[in-house]
Amino acid sequence: MIVSDPNDVEILPVLPLKNTVLFPYQLLPLSVDKPFSVAAVEAALAREDKELVGVAQRNTSAEVVGQSDLYAIGTKAVVKKKVNQEHGGLEVILLGIERSVIIKLEHADSHLQGRVKPLPLPEQKTAEVEALHRELLEMAGSALGMTEPKAFNEISRLLGESKDPFRLVYVLASMFNMELEREQ
Repeated sequence: MIVSDPNDVEILPVLPLKNTVLFPYQLLPLSVDKPFSVAAVEAALAREDKELVGVAQRNTSAEVVGQSDLYAIGTKAVVKKKVNQEHGGLEVILLGIERSVIIKLEHADSHLQGRVKPLPLPEQKTAEVEALHRELLEMAGSALGMTEPKAFNEISRLLGESKDPFRLVYVLASMFNMELEREQ
């Protein structure tokens, strides 16, 4: 897994996400309707790298979003596709890249932007990480086997092929219907 240098701070457009957490490696289709969110996507598309940070809202009823309304951890993402809607909104597809920490949220002209840095991950595969990886594989296989008993062997095989425990966690977290706060 490639992670940016945890000391690199960059300024990226911030896209608040209601009732959703974007994870690395995940493709996420979204309808974007609020003017400041549309402006954040347009600001990302104006960048050469097409990057922004998607971050879940704590307070989904806030009309004007501030730092206290958002979680501190989001996911840097690339805007892979954008379709303009008749009513002025957008349909977009985001690809999560890496978890990021929002150091400071700022209001740009028409959107939010944040000073963000990558969330560092443990670099070494310790015995503890490997044991947790095996346990996660067993739990996920059992849980998915209960929902799809006919596909249990295939699901277990696919999960067992995952060598990166963090990628596995992100994939599984996006599959299970967890509370927003736990997904964070």
